[in-house]
Amino acid sequence: MANALESASLVMIPSGYEDGTLGSLKPTDGTGDFTFSRGSDISATRVNADGYIEKGYENLLLQSNSFLTTWALTPQISISGNQIGYDGTNDAWILEKGTNSYRRIYQNITLSGVWTFSVYAKANTLSRIDLRDNSFNGTGFDLSNGSIISSTNVVDSSIEIVNGTTDWYRCSVTFSASSSQVMISVGWADLISGSIYIQDAMLNQGLVAYPYKETTTAPVAGGILEDMPRLDYSNGSCPALLLEPQRTNLVEYSEYFESNTWVTSSGYTLTANATISPDGSKNAYKIQVGTLGGFLRNFTSVSSSTNYVFTFYAKRGSATDMKYRVYDHTNATDIIYKTSYYSQTSTTDWVRIEVPFTTGATTLGVSVYIDSDSQGNGYYYAYGAQLEQDATYETSYIPTYGVSQTRLKDVCIDAGDASTFNDSEGVLCAEIGALADDGGFRLLSINDGTTGNVIQMYYSGASNRVNVELKISNLTQVNLDYTFADVTEYNKIAFKYKENDFSLWVNGIKVDSDLSGSVFSEGTLNNFDFALVNNFFFYGNVNQVLYFPTALTDSECIELTTI
Repeated sequence: MANALESASLVMIPSGYEDGTLGSLKPTDGTGDFTFSRGSDISATRVNADGYIEKGYENLLLQSNSFLTTWALTPQISISGNQIGYDGTNDAWILEKGTNSYRRIYQNITLSGVWTFSVYAKANTLSRIDLRDNSFNGTGFDLSNGSIISSTNVVDSSIEIVNGTTDWYRCSVTFSASSSQVMISVGWADLISGSIYIQDAMLNQGLVAYPYKETTTAPVAGGILEDMPRLDYSNGSCPALLLEPQRTNLVEYSEYFESNTWVTSSGYTLTANATISPDGSKNAYKIQVGTLGGFLRNFTSVSSSTNYVFTFYAKRGSATDMKYRVYDHTNATDIIYKTSYYSQTSTTDWVRIEVPFTTGATTLGVSVYIDSDSQGNGYYYAYGAQLEQDATYETSYIPTYGVSQTRLKDVCIDAGDASTFNDSEGVLCAEIGALADDGGFRLLSINDGTTGNVIQMYYSGASNRVNVELKISNLTQVNLDYTFADVTEYNKIAFKYKENDFSLWVNGIKVDSDLSGSVFSEGTLNNFDFALVNNFFFYGNVNQVLYFPTALTDSECIELTTI
């Protein structure tokens, strides 16, 4: 098989990628690279190599480390650069005030939802720094000992020593109110002159400060970008290409459970940023159960007679139970009543709970509950609530910070050219798994830019079935199929084509064949898509795609597709 692999003209094993491009190992000149698009801001996520959910995020500040540009200074304050910073560069600034109180620098910016403001700071002749909004809500930090002095109307605050230093801290404060300004104050109410050092300010949505991104005249994104292929590690140590349909998270605050869109019963106590969440940050909620049990509830307007999937991440604590519930407000009845999460797992690991349901013919609003009958002082943890409409199965997490958020479909197309594909014979091989056995048509194809001349491999409308088909001028020459035990599991599938010699191979076995049919005329095939000409997009997980411009032997097909 080694010789056969060397003869492959297209090899895509998920590895190299950048925003807008998924790389192929062959051809080596770039003609085999896929054009990738999603174009949905930064709402997509993946599970990274460390096993954590990786998000997209933005630094919303302008000139985030250039404090003499879009930043304004109050009287009796000055700032100068070229100071030694926490990272060993000369990118830090010294911020100095006179004897008046409340001296500060600030940036005007319109904010809503839940957001976190942060900056790196170090004491000099003064040791207090405050991060506040235009209403002077915020937190004061003591840079001499790394402590929080006081907070007013904030969700949470933190001060953390910077690795490799003894005197630089990253100070951050999280707000849930609208604001038109963020400010950095030195010395706060002190009526003495003095200074501190600052560097690298950041403003991002969410309950914690994310890794710093430098900005100039526009916000800058990090993590999963809008058109970045998602190489997802959910299923092991090697990544798979994750391709998903468009979905919307209707829950407006997916992580901030103290917002006005969530309601708690009397006696429930919520603690923000209490433990490490599935995204690797300390931004999950601890939920303390009241003496009579209780609930955490979110109301959402919905469509009648429609499929939905509610999901959330849960982790065991000391409470004796944790349940979920879906309530139909229009008809004053339960769709699902208090099904136990604890009955699904006995571990203390994070588990994503999936709750599919269908609304009634007149249902216009539902509440989804994270619930408990436990009475006493028990607790559990929760993170990442999501409600997807027109859905029979869950998709990857879509974070929200004050409004519902849509992740558009993944589109991966345009690999190869006429020199990549052989019109008269070849083998298309893919190791793939469906997202669900949902009856939809999901294709990957070699084509000429039309639907009439095509080799296509697809999950069909029949349960757990894969088909391969070769069409010339819209006439089907061959259509082979196989039914899996479970279409969501990874399967190695190969389609060999040659005039009057067609066969379908699955996991090392020839499962179907046809010894009659024509092949293409020279110069026909020139393109590989995870779709069929902008339709029937493939949604699933892809471990690899290989194309061989020669018809392999049976023994080679066996070796190629054996898992």
